[in-house]
Amino acid sequence: MIVKQKDELTNIFNSVIAEYAECVDKISQKFNLYVGQTDILLLLDERSGRSQKELANALGVSKATVGVSLRRMETAGLVNRVTDPRDARCVRVSLTDKGIAVCNKCKADYKAVYDSMFGDAVGERRQTMYDVLDKINKGLVSARKK
Repeated sequence: MIVKQKDELTNIFNSVIAEYAECVDKISQKFNLYVGQTDILLLLDERSGRSQKELANALGVSKATVGVSLRRMETAGLVNRVTDPRDARCVRVSLTDKGIAVCNKCKADYKAVYDSMFGDAVGERRQTMYDVLDKINKGLVSARKK
C-alpha cells in the first residue's frame, strides 16, 4: 500500500506512540510501579550508587519528582538510600535484592516488547528502520529547539 496523505503517516505514528506507551504502562502496572520508577530501576541497574540529582538529570525531571519516587520505592523495598561517606550532603541510591529481581523482570518484559517491534527486522530492513527512526528523531529534536 502506498501512503498518499500526510495524515496517514501522522495517524500511524500516533498509533505507534500510543501502543508503546500502553506496553510500558502495562509493565509498570505488572510490578506495581509508578510512572518513571521503571526508568529509575534501569538507571540504578546500569550504575548503582547514583545520587538523587544524578537520577533527576538523567531522567530530565526535578530532584523533588525523583525524591517522591525514591520514597515510594524505598517503602516498597526496591531501593536503599545511604549517605555518601565522603559527602554527608549527598545520598546515594542502590537497588536492593528485591529491586534487582524486579528490574530483571522489567528488562525481560521490555525485551519482549522490543522483539515484537523489531525482531523480524534484519539486515537492510533493519538499517532502513533505523534510518527512518533516526530522521524522525532528528526532526523532533529540531522542532523542539525552535
